[in-house]
Amino acid sequence: LRQDACEILYVDRYDRILEGSTSNFFGVIDDTLITAGSHVLSGITRHVVAELAIDAEIPFEVRDVRKEELRLFDEAFITASTKGIFPIVNIDGINFGDGRVGAVTQRLMRLFAEYTRNYGQED
Repeated sequence: LRQDACEILYVDRYDRILEGSTSNFFGVIDDTLITAGSHVLSGITRHVVAELAIDAEIPFEVRDVRKEELRLFDEAFITASTKGIFPIVNIDGINFGDGRVGAVTQRLMRLFAEYTRNYGQED
């Protein structure tokens, strides 16, 4: 069986999506950014993305993310220091949106690129 995967997702015994093996996981439902709040590593990039979303007034929820919610996702991405924001368009045969990188993810990718470009520069 061939799997074209860039990461795995940890799903706990309660069917909560927690994180990847080396990344944090985010989903988007109805333009609201969602990520797990407990039993995950905090992650520097995760924290920056959360701050960028809040500053950009993107609705943002930190809560349990259930595996069965995958079918409701319009978008998804993972974050990691080595990956930045890495869009995910399909998990286990479930396509998100139209199978392309969604608007919220694209916006956050632009904001993150700007943040990293300007990091450490004087205001």
